[in-house]
Amino acid sequence: MSAIYMVNPLTEYHGLVDGSPHRFSTDIRRMVKIQKKMLEKYDFLPEKAYAVVDWIERHCILPSGENAGKQVKLLLWQKWVIFSIFGFWGYFEENAYDEIGNKIGTQKKYLRVVNDILMVIASGNSKTTFMGFLNSYILYARDAYSSARIYIGSNAQVQSKLCYDATQRILQSNKTLNKLARIVPSLNIIEVPKINSMLMAMSRDGSNFEGIIPTNIIIDETHEMKTSKYADDLRKSVKRDDSFVFQTTTMGTVRGGYLDNRLEYSEKNTIRRNGKSPLFLLHFPPRQRR
Repeated sequence: MSAIYMVNPLTEYHGLVDGSPHRFSTDIRRMVKIQKKMLEKYDFLPEKAYAVVDWIERHCILPSGENAGKQVKLLLWQKWVIFSIFGFWGYFEENAYDEIGNKIGTQKKYLRVVNDILMVIASGNSKTTFMGFLNSYILYARDAYSSARIYIGSNAQVQSKLCYDATQRILQSNKTLNKLARIVPSLNIIEVPKINSMLMAMSRDGSNFEGIIPTNIIIDETHEMKTSKYADDLRKSVKRDDSFVFQTTTMGTVRGGYLDNRLEYSEKNTIRRNGKSPLFLLHFPPRQRR
């Protein structure tokens, strides 16, 4: 499959990295090289990604800071992340499951390519707010997801609730979105009954995740996870073919911990011959250009 190398946030970001490679991390430069190969291998549908960007900038209002109350205007690096996740598509042989999660066979489907994302970014770059924008889109954009189920997991409930609270504030800043939502802070749940979508914050030391079938999982502050068990168990619950796992952290790593394991895995990234893309690694060290 081939793709036209048109000008859009993905190729614009590629141009910045190619023009000033010393200003970007090794991981970002490697991801750009991988994405150029992906443009040759898979279909690239910028209209899919533009739909996400347009929805966020049309419906999301900044809930805090000096620009509080203003419409969101995404930065180029944020658009690049969105185009990387939602822009690449291809045919894959996927497991098929019934409504309660039992495997019933395989089926060839046309799907998003990128479904495994790890973002390592210095604090102060609105990581949590950006995740809130994506959560809001998934909760409300009925054309994007059917009966969306978003689960936020972390080492501690207080950390998961930070991401939950960011999404709640964004929704409450828009009267229309807030009116459609059923927000239950005591249970860390946000529901949109009209669309049959739901977001829930949980953690290793809190809510049980048995029986969930997510569309999306956010694993936050992965550097605090000394082992991979909790995150791996969360990942195993992902059975929908339209889902993705978004892992984030703002700090260093614990040797032998989950983040360390994922970083080592990312170093072996190659485009798989018969499978989806490798782990999409976003590594933005402090003071590095984004």
